[in-house]
Amino acid sequence: MDGKRITLALLLGFIAIALSQTALGAVKIYCAFDSANSTELCEKPDTHTAFSVDKGAGVEFKAGVFGNSAEIESDNDFLAIQNPGTSFPSNAGSVGFWVKPLNWSKNGSNNLLFYANKQSTATAVENIRIHYSGTDSSIGINSPSLTFSIGHIAWGENETPDYNFMLVDISDWFDGDTIRSEWHYLGFSWNAGSGSAKAFVDSVKKSELSGQFSFPESTQFSEMRIGTFSSSAGVIFPAKALFDELRIYDSEIDFTASKPGITGISETILSSSSAKISFSTSVAAEAEIKYWFANSSFNSKKLSSATAHSTTLDSLETKTYYYAISACNSSGLCGYTSIRSFNLATCTPLPTCGAWGACVNGTQKRLCTDSRNCVADYNGTQNCTPARECSSNSQCAASEKCTSTGNCEALSCYTGERIENHACVPTCTGIECEGSCRTDAGACCADKWNAGFESCTIASISTLEGLAQDSNSSQAAEFLEKAKTSQTAGLLEKASAEAEIGISYARTELAKKQGKKVDKALEILLNAEGRLTDANYSGAAAIAKTYNAGIEEYQDFTMIAIAAIIIIAALGITAFLLLKKRSQGAGKKQAREYSSDMVVGEFENPSLLQEETQGKKQPGKEKSRNKEEEILEKLKESLANLEEKKQPKRGR
Repeated sequence: MDGKRITLALLLGFIAIALSQTALGAVKIYCAFDSANSTELCEKPDTHTAFSVDKGAGVEFKAGVFGNSAEIESDNDFLAIQNPGTSFPSNAGSVGFWVKPLNWSKNGSNNLLFYANKQSTATAVENIRIHYSGTDSSIGINSPSLTFSIGHIAWGENETPDYNFMLVDISDWFDGDTIRSEWHYLGFSWNAGSGSAKAFVDSVKKSELSGQFSFPESTQFSEMRIGTFSSSAGVIFPAKALFDELRIYDSEIDFTASKPGITGISETILSSSSAKISFSTSVAAEAEIKYWFANSSFNSKKLSSATAHSTTLDSLETKTYYYAISACNSSGLCGYTSIRSFNLATCTPLPTCGAWGACVNGTQKRLCTDSRNCVADYNGTQNCTPARECSSNSQCAASEKCTSTGNCEALSCYTGERIENHACVPTCTGIECEGSCRTDAGACCADKWNAGFESCTIASISTLEGLAQDSNSSQAAEFLEKAKTSQTAGLLEKASAEAEIGISYARTELAKKQGKKVDKALEILLNAEGRLTDANYSGAAAIAKTYNAGIEEYQDFTMIAIAAIIIIAALGITAFLLLKKRSQGAGKKQAREYSSDMVVGEFENPSLLQEETQGKKQPGKEKSRNKEEEILEKLKESLANLEEKKQPKRGR
């Protein structure tokens, strides 16, 4: 260990000499810090039994994360649980709490936040501690840091210390040299058996130890202290901070794990003295609601583990109430809401009224009852028109019916009913559209019913937008605008037909650009437009989809002509080479026969040889003519094939 760490360790040991306490445990401790009253300070959660807490005279209670928090600012401020016993786990456990710095110095400061310890001998102490240290390079602290220390501290001649500590840089809590007054969550877990410990800040693991500390067997801490050290010189190193929601756990907690989310919060005013609070949690969680009005103490209501929560707050005063919610999962990790409010100062009536009575002298009455008891029962009134004679409903206004006595009478429907066709009918359970209740499949667009459509958006319009741009077709662009206009007007069947015609125009234009014949396809689309004009929208769409039957393919006659020329030229060259070769062969033979003055072969008379040779040339000429005729026949056959290919083919 280097000199700076030794110096820091000695400082920690010096502080620890002043401490004397005892412990052994495995049960949680919960400190709400709501007030100085017993369980509102610290309690055993399983039995809600209050701990006896020593409290300095200067401790004040101010607004915190959840309810109030404890402010420990000076040497006279401290909170301590003496002899927590088995409620504080020494072998394996965790502590987590919220802290809000007040006036921490960036340099050379020491502020105790939390510790638990036991002085095992005159020169040894077991401790778990979290404190803040300002920058002090002389003892190895090079930035403002939180120190998490744990283990057996000993300073006697024959004693061996076995402790360690972790430094966590919190420079980001400062603006320049000034600490920001913001809430932060600290967590510290340990396991003496393995010598491991972890430090957490704002749900992030910042450091850890492994096999680097121990406690003597059966160690029981004798004091758990918040905010200051106690020494022979008095109370020292005040925290200068606010503390809230401290929990001691009987196991190693992973403070990076997710906390329950709280959503769907609502308040319902039930009466001038009661309100219902409802909300949901992301996982099954035990919830608590703290509620209060200005300058009052806190009230609390705990709810059992669930994901859907609802409770009624009774015996309220006619005031504006504030409340906040916490929800803790099975691991003891908790989520919190910000402060919300509801107002009972002005009760808003929620009346339930009966049917209107008869029209008497131009006025009707009905009895109303306020379900929130804001007001007494009362008679509601409205103006009315004296009855008119009638023989059928058609002679009465839409909101009236023709009675059996032959008078038009205003309809008065109960809650859950509506007027339709001169009668009270149940409120529509389908879709209100065009003044009627539709329960069949369809969509109501711009107050127009479109049977068979699932929504007011035509998917084929999006397809047409892309095709109109790709094809640059003026007809496609025209029908795109028509389809959009019809869709906006709620005429979905018409919009769908216009979109299909536009799509077919776009694809016909693309086929034309590919060199295909599209005259008949355009005739098909003109027919589809005719059906559209006749308002036969389904027929128009069906015809437009058959446009492809009118697209035909052209052959490229230029390429065919070039191919024909190439074939003819090739055949001509072949014929010429064959004739030339045969002519050269005959000449060479004659040259061989007359190359000597000597008698050639069996002919002694050259004239006889000439006659014989001439007689032999005739078959060769005959063969040459046959070859030429064969070539001509092939040329004719090739030309006939080309002519046949010129005929147009139907598009598929």
